[in-house]
Amino acid sequence: MILAALAVFCLSASFHLWLEFQMETPLSSDGYYHIKIAQLYGTGECSIVGGDFPWARFSNYNHFRHDWQLLYHLLLIPFTWFGLTVGAKLSTVFFAALLLTTFYVLLKIHRVPWAWFFTVVVALASPSLIWRLHLARPTTLYMAVLLILAHLLATRRSWAVLATTLAAMLLYNVPHSLVAVAGVGFGVTTVIERRLVWKPFVAMLAGIALGIILHPGFWHWEGSFFGGQHATFELWRQIQGSVSTSALGNWLTIGGERVNMRLGRELLPLSGAGIRNEFILPLALILGSFLLYGLRRRKPLAPLAQVSLVLAGVYFYLFLGSMRFMEYWVPFAVLGCGIALRDTLAELPILGGDPEAVRARFHQPGPLDYVLEVGAGLCLLIQLASLLVRSSAGIADWTFWAPAILAAACLLLRALLTQLAEGLPQARGLDTFRIGLGIFVFLVVLGGLGAGMASNARTGFAMVTNTSDHSGHRYQAAMEWLVENSEAGDLVFHSDWDDFAPMFFFNHKNHYLVGFDPYFFYMYDPERYLLWKKICKGKLQPTEVHQAISLSFGARFVFATHETNWRDFVLQLGRSSYFEIAFRDEFCTVYRVH
Repeated sequence: MILAALAVFCLSASFHLWLEFQMETPLSSDGYYHIKIAQLYGTGECSIVGGDFPWARFSNYNHFRHDWQLLYHLLLIPFTWFGLTVGAKLSTVFFAALLLTTFYVLLKIHRVPWAWFFTVVVALASPSLIWRLHLARPTTLYMAVLLILAHLLATRRSWAVLATTLAAMLLYNVPHSLVAVAGVGFGVTTVIERRLVWKPFVAMLAGIALGIILHPGFWHWEGSFFGGQHATFELWRQIQGSVSTSALGNWLTIGGERVNMRLGRELLPLSGAGIRNEFILPLALILGSFLLYGLRRRKPLAPLAQVSLVLAGVYFYLFLGSMRFMEYWVPFAVLGCGIALRDTLAELPILGGDPEAVRARFHQPGPLDYVLEVGAGLCLLIQLASLLVRSSAGIADWTFWAPAILAAACLLLRALLTQLAEGLPQARGLDTFRIGLGIFVFLVVLGGLGAGMASNARTGFAMVTNTSDHSGHRYQAAMEWLVENSEAGDLVFHSDWDDFAPMFFFNHKNHYLVGFDPYFFYMYDPERYLLWKKICKGKLQPTEVHQAISLSFGARFVFATHETNWRDFVLQLGRSSYFEIAFRDEFCTVYRVH
């Protein structure tokens, strides 16, 4: 299996390497920050333990620095030796290949046939998943760790659960997903065993607690455990506030005025005509595997399949409200389906199953069984048809899923009737019709998966390679000019918080207003935050703009992009003699503040 895993890793890495180097720059804005902070850690210009983060001056993150992805940044340090741009790309390729290899190895450990096929399904499951695997973020590696945790919980290896959970917390120091995984694992294993399987659950909670406490930035006072008297949970509360704000449409009320915070698009639900392409393929795999699973009557789903499918359902629900959960639900769904199909296909005579054993596991269905099966099939067809024609985020409404819910109820009742027939020896026998129907459904799903993966691959490749609108390298020339013509620590006023990462990437000599989540700026000083929003929206007079930028913020330079969102801001600067154009190219302008 080691050689097979190495082959999967090399093939996956080759595929993602080819796709990644179709672009000249890293795909995501966040990727600029991650590789840059890793470089500063490696050179010692930014302390790993303790210290301020002066590059985001008007932000609580300045004084209460907490590196949420500390372990990820430490793992990135070797990649910085190849140069920041190339290093960011190589790290993206490495962790994407590592995720797919982890998925393949788990399938092989659980003896799932055609493990390579399911790995390909995950790799090409949806255009957005292909795109998000190239975002140079810790979520790809974090997903691999979550898959390992699901396996360890299902196999009840408590000490391994503790160590893996601790690593996951240092990789991404927010416990929400881990708490969900722990709860699902505890609930599923308890139902299967019909007793409290508490050791893995307690081990995971202990790993979460240790990950929080042992994180160098947890106490926010020189990163030291011994600074407990200075401990604060301010940043944690701000993260919760940011999530709450996004749920309310990103609107805040400051001084009686409603202000849109403009958080990242990934916090919003996916919408548009292509929404069905993002989940219909893995969803079809789930439905197809359950139709096949309906052939079996005695054994329940394996523990890992149950844990994986429940987690897939949880993350799918979250994905309907926020596209950022795409990379979470798909691997869990395909893993659960792979194990379910393993148990189903192993019992079919054409695949080597013992005919006598097969006959002992099937019963001759009656009229009611056929009615329920046909009813479930019709409901699933209706659901699939609805997915094909629906193109808005309204699918989050539970009533949209009524056909699937009804189909699940029919299959559940069908399973109960099968279980009741277990005690009737005269009712046992091999139902060739149901086996043939199952094989037919499987072949139809297989053909649909192949066509879907080909379509998704084309769309995903286009999404990844079309970087003209979000390449931070557009600002390289402006930042290099600032490095040559400014003093260390000079503040650069900028209109878009999302521009911080590429600006920081090319120029850490200067400081900026805000980086990361703008909610940190709001919590630092709500009045200044409101003033910043008014300036950027062009709602102040030129004299007021100059006084605010030079006195309230103390900026020596203003950085303005030429995007249409900030047209009023640029026009406002041009009408004032206090702002001198110092640098301009086709992408942005740098003004010197008099």
